Amino acid sequence: MAANNVSPVVSERGHGYLVVLWEAMIADSTGLPFTPPAGYDLESVQGFGTFDTSGEVDLEGSNVPGGSGTYAVLKDALGNDITLDAAALKTVLDVHSLYYRPKTAANGGTSAIDVDIYALFRQRN
Repeated sequence: MAANNVSPVVSERGHGYLVVLWEAMIADSTGLPFTPPAGYDLESVQGFGTFDTSGEVDLEGSNVPGGSGTYAVLKDALGNDITLDAAALKTVLDVHSLYYRPKTAANGGTSAIDVDIYALFRQRN
């Protein structure tokens, strides 16, 4: 399967919440960047689907204008990289990036990864 660039799909969930979905992420794919509206912070990220022994998904952030700059892997609430290699839900620590995106990797093998990544943004009071 060839790598793809996955567009984010945004849905409003009421009460000040947005859910952003990057669907059907496969090996060596990059989610197109999402910029939350002013006043929204990233709360959590969840991934599920088919992970194999070599596939993983990183949640990355960037503050470089234009969304095409250098990205860094974000941290969870415990200070660990947000790297999913199995279905999981993680609370996010770095909540103030300008751009967010998921990125998959096969890590040197053939990967049967096919996952959906959901990011939950909450409006500040």
